[in-house]
Amino acid sequence: MKGKVLLSLLVIALAGTLVAGAMGAWFTGEAEVPAAEFTAGTVIVNADGPEYFPAEGKSFENVNPGDCGKVAWTIINEGTKAAELRVKLEGIWEGELPADNFYYAPEEGSGWVLYEETEGEEQGLWLYYTGGPVPGTFSGATEEERTVELPLIVAFDGEATGNDYQGKVFTLSGKVYAVQASNGAPGEVWKAFNTVMDPEYEPAGEAADYIDYIKGTPCGGGQV
Repeated sequence: MKGKVLLSLLVIALAGTLVAGAMGAWFTGEAEVPAAEFTAGTVIVNADGPEYFPAEGKSFENVNPGDCGKVAWTIINEGTKAAELRVKLEGIWEGELPADNFYYAPEEGSGWVLYEETEGEEQGLWLYYTGGPVPGTFSGATEEERTVELPLIVAFDGEATGNDYQGKVFTLSGKVYAVQASNGAPGEVWKAFNTVMDPEYEPAGEAADYIDYIKGTPCGGGQV
């Protein structure tokens, strides 16, 4: 009897082995999944110029107190992505003379607005382009379509430009900044972007002072 029990247990064990073996004998296969590639877009801008348009009978190589005129740069979006633009300028007189005798404002109808940032590291005057976004190369846009002109009316205050400025050179330079136009990036990166893009935006503070000064000059209407 005992032998029959052992024999039964052996038969059961072998059956279990066969069942387990059968369950592990499925056909299988595998293959590599082709890689999906995502190429990041680029945001690249170049600035050319400036071009000078002094008032009639005037020259920016022989500036007098009270003179005004126009200076223009050409900005080109060389990146693949559509972008929004802003510019920060700085005026410096040779000999570290005060630059508070110099004013500028974007030419009317240019699509640029002047904004004063009053806090933080970005404090100062900024020029924002409201005619964007400027298309990138990926869209198939031509260079002309990717080009924006920045025309500024500039003026030297007569009363504040005394004899100390005779023979000195004034330099107006700066940097153009670009940010991708998609996914809400401009409003995230530039906190003033949504403000200046509002059709009801009105410059305030120093920005308003600069604009008012330019409007009071012979070049204020943009007719240089």
